[in-house]
Amino acid sequence: MNHLNRLLFLSCKQATEAIEKGNTIQLSLLERARLNQHLKMCTACNMYAAFSNKAEIVIKQLALGIENEPEINETELQEKVLKKIFRK
Repeated sequence: MNHLNRLLFLSCKQATEAIEKGNTIQLSLLERARLNQHLKMCTACNMYAAFSNKAEIVIKQLALGIENEPEINETELQEKVLKKIFRK
C-alpha cells in the first residue's frame, strides 16, 4: 500500500518540482494528474504554484521588453505561504 501511495501521490517537494518543470516544458498526462491531485489537497503548494506562475509571467515579459508586468505584492504572498507551511 505504501508503494502504491508513492506512485499515486506527490510529496510537496515533488509537487514544487513539477510546478517548476511545467513552467518550462509540458508535463506528461500522468505528471499533470498527480500534480492536480496534490494541488486539490495542499493549500501551500497551490500558493506556491500561483507565485511561480506569476513570476514566470514577469520573467517572460521582462525578457520580451514588455513593461506592463502584473504587480505582485511579494511580501504579502511570502507571508501567506510561510503561514500556510508552518501552520501544519
